[in-house]
Amino acid sequence: MSTSNAVSFTEDALRIVVGIDDSDACVDALRWAVGEAGRRDARLDIVGVWDVEPVNLGVEMTIVSAPHGQPAQRMARLDQVIEWVQPARSGVPYSCELLSGNAGTALTARSDGAELLVLGAPRHIGLPFAAPTVTHILRHASCPVVLVPSLAHAIEEAAARA
Repeated sequence: MSTSNAVSFTEDALRIVVGIDDSDACVDALRWAVGEAGRRDARLDIVGVWDVEPVNLGVEMTIVSAPHGQPAQRMARLDQVIEWVQPARSGVPYSCELLSGNAGTALTARSDGAELLVLGAPRHIGLPFAAPTVTHILRHASCPVVLVPSLAHAIEEAAARA
């Protein structure tokens, strides 16, 4: 599934990929990416991923299933975040795409040839195995990766320290 805005772009334009999930940080990541795309005259590829779950039915049979409604929920989340940030209002061309599979693998593949891959930073990135998707991406991405923290989490943490 994919959509794009009315701002046209050429195929050879610089490209920034933004991963969208259910976190607050992904909204801040998209805001940051819109500003960076404007500075670089780049287009945005806004990408969500829904996981498929392999189900082993024996030695020779494995099927892939998706939890009921997951693709529709992921597309609704993409639409919601785009509505909140409104990259078109900034004149930044973008496309919106929903991929299936493992999020780390899908985002790494989608960012091949991009200038940047932008993600919302997990809340507890310092903890081992706290963010397997981010760990996979940092190990395998062929472009620079930017992790944007959630402004709401930063405010909460600052208030807790005060």
